[in-house]
Amino acid sequence: MEEKRQIKNFYGKLVATIETKSNGCSYIYDFWGKMLGWYDPKGCRGNGATYDFWGKMIAEGDALTSLIKDWN
Repeated sequence: MEEKRQIKNFYGKLVATIETKSNGCSYIYDFWGKMLGWYDPKGCRGNGATYDFWGKMIAEGDALTSLIKDWN
């Protein structure tokens, strides 16, 4: 089961979309559809980890919205 969530700014403009796949991994895409990164709930010794577009771990836990650069 795939789930999509839209992330909007204060004014209601769509700034990102988060897609959660059946395996639990979530992927974030900007307004234009470019992947910004992903969250793997089994990463980092089972605690979950967030990775940027290049595969570099940026945080333990789910920090996908921190990858959004343009909130306007």
